[in-house]
Amino acid sequence: MRELQWLLDIPGLRSAIAGAIGGFCMAAYEMMATWAIGPGPLAPLALVGASHPDARAHPALVGFAMHLVTAAFWGTRLGGLAGAAPPATLRWPGGLAVGLLWGVGVWIVMGKIVAPLINPMIVKAPEPHFLVGHLVYGVVSVLVLETIMRRLPSGGPVARP
Repeated sequence: MRELQWLLDIPGLRSAIAGAIGGFCMAAYEMMATWAIGPGPLAPLALVGASHPDARAHPALVGFAMHLVTAAFWGTRLGGLAGAAPPATLRWPGGLAVGLLWGVGVWIVMGKIVAPLINPMIVKAPEPHFLVGHLVYGVVSVLVLETIMRRLPSGGPVARP
């Protein structure tokens, strides 16, 4: 893993990685929550993938890929905002509040505006789980980004292997 540390020297990639990790954790939460209420663990990913015209064979796999790409995109937006904020803003416990706010913001934009336009079926997602999933996304993304930024505080170069 150490030989890949130089990748964290790319600021946009740092935040995209944080967003993708947050998206992975959100997907894991959504899968467990959906499994607990009945439809099955792959239902949320298949719901995301259903909007893609080529997702007939493996909608859950396509949905997972779409979800991670979208999460990484939102991670880059978070990174841009974090770069303009004082570093202490993302540290615990303030980072928890920032993450919760970020999750609510992404939920409003994606869950209430963008996703229903792309896939009208998304409005049938269980609302409490959908919101909590976005809160998980926000908190994990912020805490991962803060950890990455703390490990490379100056943004200075990391020796490439």
